[in-house]
This record gives sequence, C-alpha cells and structure tokens, in this order.
Amino acid sequence: MKTRNLLALLLAAVMIAGLFFGCTKTTPPETTPAPATATPAPAATATPAPANEPEATPEPEPEPEGPVYPMLTTEPVTLSWFYPLGSTSLGWIKDWSESPTIQELQRRTNVTFEWYNPYVDFREEKYNLMLAGDEMTDLITHRFLGMTGYVTGDRAINDGNYLRLNELIDSFMPNYKALLDNDYDAYAETVTGSGNIWAVYLYNDPNGYGVLYPSGLMYRKDIADACGLTESPVTLDQWAQFFDVLIQNGHEHPFMIGEGGLSNSEVINGAYDVDHSFFQIDGVVKYGPAENGYRDYVTRMNEWVNKGYAYRDFATTDAWDSMSSGNTVVSWMNGYFVGDTAAAWMGPDFFIEPCPDAKLYEGQKIHLHAVEAKMSDPTAITTACGDLEIACRLIDYLYSEEGTILCNWGAEGITYEMKNGQPEFTDFMLHYTDTSLLDETMEAFTFTVATRDLVLENKYSDKYAWASGIIFQDTDNAYELPVAMNMTAEESNEYATIMSDIQTYVQENIVAFIVGTKPISEWDSYVETMRSIKLDRATQIVQAAYDRYVAAKG
Repeated sequence: MKTRNLLALLLAAVMIAGLFFGCTKTTPPETTPAPATATPAPAATATPAPANEPEATPEPEPEPEGPVYPMLTTEPVTLSWFYPLGSTSLGWIKDWSESPTIQELQRRTNVTFEWYNPYVDFREEKYNLMLAGDEMTDLITHRFLGMTGYVTGDRAINDGNYLRLNELIDSFMPNYKALLDNDYDAYAETVTGSGNIWAVYLYNDPNGYGVLYPSGLMYRKDIADACGLTESPVTLDQWAQFFDVLIQNGHEHPFMIGEGGLSNSEVINGAYDVDHSFFQIDGVVKYGPAENGYRDYVTRMNEWVNKGYAYRDFATTDAWDSMSSGNTVVSWMNGYFVGDTAAAWMGPDFFIEPCPDAKLYEGQKIHLHAVEAKMSDPTAITTACGDLEIACRLIDYLYSEEGTILCNWGAEGITYEMKNGQPEFTDFMLHYTDTSLLDETMEAFTFTVATRDLVLENKYSDKYAWASGIIFQDTDNAYELPVAMNMTAEESNEYATIMSDIQTYVQENIVAFIVGTKPISEWDSYVETMRSIKLDRATQIVQAAYDRYVAAKG
C-alpha cells in the first residue's frame, strides 16, 4: 500500500503530463504536392544495370520506441487492489494472484498486482479498517455496492481519499470514454449530482430482459410436483388455490412474504400498480406505500396470513433458509438459485422454479418489477496511487475488445479454448471439482470487474435467459424510475434525512397491517403521518431528479 504524503506533487505531475499527452502528436513531414500540370522532364537514356548486380536490400523497419500496447511499461509496475471474494473462491486460491487470467493480464501489460481479497461478508469491516488506518490500496472495488461509507463518491473526493476521474478518463481511457459517450444511461448512472465521476464500473447491458440472476417469485417445484401441482399459478386467485393444495398435503404457511412486507421486485404488489418505493405514472412521481393500491396489496396479504397461506413471522425469517428447509414453498428469490445451482448444494431432486409476477387477472400487463442497473461494482482509484497513468491505461485495456475477452473468458488454453471460431470453457472451468459450479469458477478464475460483462451473451447463461423469459413475461417496467437519475448533493442529503424516518415508519406499519396488530381502517391516518414527516418534500426531490433525467436524455 502507498501513503498520500506526496499527493500534491503527484497530482501536479499528472496534470502536466496530461497536457502533453493530450495536446501533442507526431506529425508526418510536410511534402510539396506535384503541380496539377507538370512540364515533362527531358527523356533520358537508361543505362542497363549489370546482369549480376544484386537487388537493393530494403531498409529494416525501425524498432518501436517504448512498450508495444497492451504492454504498458518497460519496467514492472505494481498496483494494489482491494476486491472481496466469496468463500468458495478463497477455499481454492489464497488471492487472485493464483488466477490464470490475472497471470495472463500481468504478462500482457507488465503490471503486477498486490491483491487484498477479503471474504465478501467482511468487506465492510475490512474496508473501514483500511480507511481508518490510512492505508488504502491503489484501487478499491465496491463489490455489491458494499463498503457504504463512500458509496456516493463525492464525499470521498472531498475528503481526499478518491480521485475525480473525469479528466483522467478524457486523457488516458479512450475505450471507457467511448462506452460512456455511446450510452447515456451508463454515463448517468456513474456521474454524481455534482458532476463527478468517482469510479469506473462493470458494464452490464441487460440486453432486453436477459438479466443475470433475475429476481422474482419462485417456488420449490420438487415439493409442488409431489403434491400434484404441475402448473405455475398466474393470478392471485390461482395462487390461493395452489396454497390450499400445499396445506392439504401438510405444508403449513407455504408462502413467505418479502422481508418487511415490502414486496421485493414488486412480485405481488405490482398487480396493484404500485411500487414498494417511488415510481412514476405518465411522468408523475408517486410513493407506493402511500397509495391506495398499496393498501389493497396489504389487505390481500393480511387475508393470506389469516387463512394460513403466508408465514406470520416473515419479518424476521430468512427466505432462503425457510425455502431450503421446506418450511415454506413459495417466496421472492434471487435468480442465482434457479435450476441446477441450488440442486448442486441440496441434492438432485431439489429444484427452484421461477414464475411470472402475480396478476389480478389473466392477460394483465405488469408495469413494475425491478430495474436492472447497467453499471455495477464501481472501482475507485485512490489518492494513494502513485502510478495514475498506468492505473488508468490498465483499466482502459480491460474495456478494449481484447481485454474484454480476457476478463470474461480467461486465459486461452487453460480456462477456455476456441472451437469453430467461438470460445468454450474447458474442463478446468466446468469441472474444477466434482461439485463446483461454473458461477463459482468464473468468480475465482476470470476477472469480470472493470470491463464489459459478456456473461449474458454466452451459452452458459441459458438458465438465466430461461428464468428471465418466465419472470418478465407480460412485464414492461413502464412505471419504474430509471436507475440513472441523479440528485444534487443538497437534494441527496435532504432526501436521505427525510426518508430515513419515513422508511422506518413504513416498515413498522406495513408489518403491523399485514399481521393484523394494526387495523386497515387506520390506513388514512398512517398516510397523514408520512406527510407530516415531509413525504411530499421527498417526492418533490425525486420528481426534480426524474425531470432532469428526462430532459437530459432527450
């Protein structure tokens, strides 16, 4: 790790270097063009060359000066990088230095790495210790947007810990700059309300609704099949019949409501055209839990609790623990668990089946689900970095066509081979151990961090495409707010203060309405209390951010 005692000198040097790199170029020597009509030269009598005279030897090509791209430096440079990994990966490797993809990246660029790969569940703790000890790595990746102390970026820049990247992107990162220039939503998701770009991001183009790990309503198909339930329900009334059969077969309280009663991914409340947070209809921003449609959703959930369909202690119970044990059969789940993934852990008969969002009636179009961000897992360059140009050019290489293939597929001959012109993973990836999953080997041995994520474009993501096709059936997300809208720093602070109180109040009351400790007749009073906590002002702030987004996108 590097300290920041030379920060001012380093930044000044970078700015001066940026001027030279950005403003100078090699200009070929000027030549005088031939006039349009030239006077012919007098004819000359050619003297034939001797028969045995050797032909002239061509001049050798001049050796290029400096390293040839993607080699970034003649002398090795080391960058330190903080990136949390999962427990399975850390069971196979001590850190990413043992990954063949990283070894190939080092060979190509002459940049080596000092890796800090803590267990992902401890990422926040390790990150905060690093900040407190003033021992930041050169690069820090906020995986899963964890390490929340500086997740907005502006404060990290103002505190002197992260660098503003706008000018560095212009000077040293043409591939990443082109990505932002060509996709407004990608740009808008990465720039703060103050105009700062504080990180580079993993680019996930959802490509329609082909979403990696699509979340939604899912159920234990193995249990349903054993009860004679071979078709997925569509309407809420069909779900009630589904639950009746499960209860008759000994599965009490088969449905797990989303944590806090705020239906994740709008899998139930979407049928009532309300979101669990802010949304918009015809450009007018609304707050879901204050709408009459949310009252109707809560009333339905209260009925399901009273009839024994829904698990009463949903607010304090983990959905996966309950589903995997068989205590509940239906719940919102992350799409990571669909198909053979959970079966690999739980046994071949265990199967999680995705299903479309519930509807009030057949053929209903659902306008709300979860909006997928294009940009995720931001990687910041810290003020501890002493090799800024190398760090920027290295990251930019990862967004090039060659770098993207390396990051997504790894080292040719080890993690993948070319067959019929297409890359295919090798047994090293597909069968690293007898029980390993491709999702796990991809985390350990490829490098989809600051690059274009191509996982949705390869055949190994078929199950996610399958799940997406089911979950997003009859869903258009027309009422969802875009991920890419931004608040100003002042708006963000005011909004956070207001919504901290409102969200606590909402969660307490929604649970009370659903389990019946608070009668639904008090709904209007509950809404008025939210307004007294400045809900209308929070709505105005979101409306302003949405209006700016619409105007800027054009």
